[in-house]
Amino acid sequence: MLFLGILLHISLFHVSMSEVAPCNISKPIGANVLIPLPYKGLTADAHLKWMHGKERVFYSKGGEIKDEKRKIKFDGSLKLDNIKSSDSGTYEATVHDSKGAHVHFSSQRLCVLESVKTPEVKYSCAGQWPVLTCTRGGPEVNVIWYRNNQEIGQRQQTLTLTADLFKAGDRYSCTVKNQVSEKKSSEVKPVCSGKIQVNTPTVTFRCDKGTMQMTCVNSTGMVFSWNRNGQKLVGKDNTILNLPEAEFKSNHTYSCVIKNGTTVIQSKNVQPSCKVAEQSKWPNMDLWLMVTILAGGGLVVVLIILSIVCCLCKCKKSQEKEKELRLANLTHSPDNQSEETPLKRPRRERGPLPEVPKPRVRPAQLHNSGQPGPDMVKNSQYMHMV
Repeated sequence: MLFLGILLHISLFHVSMSEVAPCNISKPIGANVLIPLPYKGLTADAHLKWMHGKERVFYSKGGEIKDEKRKIKFDGSLKLDNIKSSDSGTYEATVHDSKGAHVHFSSQRLCVLESVKTPEVKYSCAGQWPVLTCTRGGPEVNVIWYRNNQEIGQRQQTLTLTADLFKAGDRYSCTVKNQVSEKKSSEVKPVCSGKIQVNTPTVTFRCDKGTMQMTCVNSTGMVFSWNRNGQKLVGKDNTILNLPEAEFKSNHTYSCVIKNGTTVIQSKNVQPSCKVAEQSKWPNMDLWLMVTILAGGGLVVVLIILSIVCCLCKCKKSQEKEKELRLANLTHSPDNQSEETPLKRPRRERGPLPEVPKPRVRPAQLHNSGQPGPDMVKNSQYMHMV
């Protein structure tokens, strides 16, 4: 039993050394750590040994402490105070009973990490947009960007602002964190005063289920505001403007204003021709159109099925008639068939064909003796043969 326990211990040790195990416990430098002993049957006379890598940090045999570089609790858990980076690594616990039989082995990995430092956001105006940089607070940290205290889903250390992420007056900050700590930077308001080439925007529109949707189209710049009849619409500062039926008037004009740094450009006024109010008179038009299409399609399918059934019926009838004719021919006996249809003799058995008769001789051509001539005799013989 002891031999098997030693083999198990050696095999598990080699497995743990061949692959770097994930961190079971992660703590910052200077913290106090308690590495638990999963075995619950520890007795006072048991043998307990804790190993940190190849170094023995605690050993007791039969209740007598032999080595105590680290303290343990009553349940056998290992206590580590004011830990340092060098305390990182694998901790293994081995338990034998009072007779020396192996009863438990466990392995846990401790990761001692440095706490992150408070980051700082810096920006530059190289190019058309501000470029933000979050200074990392230490190695192996994750970066999260915020705009007006709202997370924007960016994770890289450098963030280049574009039209959908930047508006004058916006505040930006970043957070860095690792497994043991997290720190957030102060907010900054990027301001780029350089003049940037901005294209004049255009407004497109369409009707969508009782709502007028207008879009400010421009590859550069940002949507600063929307105007209706020359008056700014409060709270409408997105690229797309949606107006419900109650707010939309067909005789109103609309335009959008973009701003990039100190450059402000307004689009041309447009008057949407889509009449939302008239569309609302037939709220179920799409439904009726769909029902009509489905009904027509169903009718076509029924007609096709009926045509196929008729063709099959006709084919079946013709097959039945043909079958009846075949049965009728098979029921006639060979004798009856020979009587009804006499066999014709071959041409060779009938003999030679008779000679072609010559024209009859008129009475005036007869001999004066009153006897028939040779031609008449031949004709009479021919008639006799017939």
